[in-house]
Amino acid sequence: MKKLTIILILVMMSKIGFGQINLGKDTTFCSNLINPQIGNKLTITGGSLNVSYNWSCKYILGNRTYTASNFLSNTTVASPIVSNLPSNEWLKFVLTVSQNSNIYKDSINIRVSQFAYTTAFFTRYLSPGDSMELKSIPIVGGIAPLAFLKWEPSEGIKKPFSNPAFYKQTLTSSGESLQINAYITDSVGC
Repeated sequence: MKKLTIILILVMMSKIGFGQINLGKDTTFCSNLINPQIGNKLTITGGSLNVSYNWSCKYILGNRTYTASNFLSNTTVASPIVSNLPSNEWLKFVLTVSQNSNIYKDSINIRVSQFAYTTAFFTRYLSPGDSMELKSIPIVGGIAPLAFLKWEPSEGIKKPFSNPAFYKQTLTSSGESLQINAYITDSVGC
């Protein structure tokens, strides 16, 4: 009975010292985020001495193959900066961690939500007190579904949080101009 107890304790101790890595949940970055990083939620159990990192990824577009070095600032650090990801597509990144002759792997899926901006200017000449209907133009991209947020500035707009909305002229001098913007978000908040 003592021998069995000792064996169980040794097995438990070796399991605790073995180590694991965890990259966390899959992530979506907004395209306007500056210097987004992956691996910044990395946890390593079992110590941090003699650790080396290697990120890998394979993405094929047509007859061209892209690897982690096309998307990461450095493939041999724990938390590289991500850039140049294809819009609205998941890419799987695998992190291999070598630690004291042990090798651990985990993966994370990353995508970037990017809108294809369409700059459209519509010029309307209104006399004081005149009204016009405002409608946002179709926006391409983002992670569906898209939702209309608001018109800004909201002065003179009846129901500035609806699309379409109505604008009543608030300018009083001739020659004044006003730019009104529509704000839209996608399902991940970009």
